[in-house]
Amino acid sequence: MERLYERLHQAAEEKKLLVYIDEAHVHQEADLGYGWAVRGEPFWVGSSSPGLWRRVSFYGVYLFNESQVTFQHSGIRSLEFT
Repeated sequence: MERLYERLHQAAEEKKLLVYIDEAHVHQEADLGYGWAVRGEPFWVGSSSPGLWRRVSFYGVYLFNESQVTFQHSGIRSLEFT
């Protein structure tokens, strides 16, 4: 934690550039599903998604020094690239 605080302090004083990058995968279905389930038991919903190999990926970049967020769509990705 001490190193993190040091880096945050350096970024706040503009001595260092602090960047956070994260990747998110969006599945191509939005159906919440419906039906009945026993309380406390998992409720499984059938999926019409084309599968993980057709997921859409996004990269989010947070520039701490500039308090700026940007997103980059990277298209449909295969498991080979993630």
